[in-house]
Amino acid sequence: MNTSIQKACIWVALFGAALIGVAFVIMGFIPAPPPSADAATIAAMFRDNALGMVIGATLLTGAFAMMIPLYAVISGHIEAMEIASGSPQAPLAKAQLALGVIAVCVPGVVGSACWMAAGYRPERPDEVILLLNDLGWMIIFAAVIAGLLQVFMLGIAIFADRSASPVFPRWFGYFNVWIGVAFLPGGLLALFRTGPFAWNGLFCYWLGLTAFGLWFGVTAWQLLRAAR
Repeated sequence: MNTSIQKACIWVALFGAALIGVAFVIMGFIPAPPPSADAATIAAMFRDNALGMVIGATLLTGAFAMMIPLYAVISGHIEAMEIASGSPQAPLAKAQLALGVIAVCVPGVVGSACWMAAGYRPERPDEVILLLNDLGWMIIFAAVIAGLLQVFMLGIAIFADRSASPVFPRWFGYFNVWIGVAFLPGGLLALFRTGPFAWNGLFCYWLGLTAFGLWFGVTAWQLLRAAR
C-alpha cells in the first residue's frame, strides 16, 4: 500500500475520532444522560437542544464512517503478515476489517440516526423520544463483542508474526488483548439502569470510551510508525 495513502487514511480516521468528541459535547452527552431518567426528563433534554442534537448526530454519522479507513489500513498490514507466514487466504485480515465495521461504523451511524430523529421532531410524545434515545445508546454499545473480537484478531496476528522485522511490536499484541477485556462491561448495559454497569456508568461509559480512545490513539501511532 502506498505510504501517502496509508497516512491519509490514518489522519482521516483521527479527524473522525476528534469529531466524535465535538459532537458529544454539542449534544450534551458528556456525561451521558442516565438510563434511569424518565421520559419527560429525556424529552426535555432533546427539546431544549433540538438543533444541537441534530447537528451533533449529523456530525457523528460522518465521524463514525471516517473510522473505516483505519480498519482498512490495519487489514492491509495483517494481510501482508499472513501472506508472509504462508496463509494467502488472510482470514484474520478479512475478519478484522469486517468486525471493525460491525463494531464501530454501522452501529455508530445507525445509533446516531436515532438521536437525529429524536431531535428532528422534538414535538413527538415523550415516550417516543425516550425510545429513540434508548435505541441510540443500545445500538452503539450492543456491538461491544464485535469490537472485542476485532482487537483480538489484531492481537493474534501480531503474536503470529514471526518475521525477522515484525510490523508491530509484541507488546502491542498484549495491549489489544487488554483493550478487548476493557470492552466487556459494555455488553451488560441492558441489564442495568443505575450503577457502574449502566450506559452512563464507570465501566460501560467511562472505561469503554477511555479504552476505545486509548486504543485508537496508540493504534494510529503504530500504523504511522509502520508506514514510515
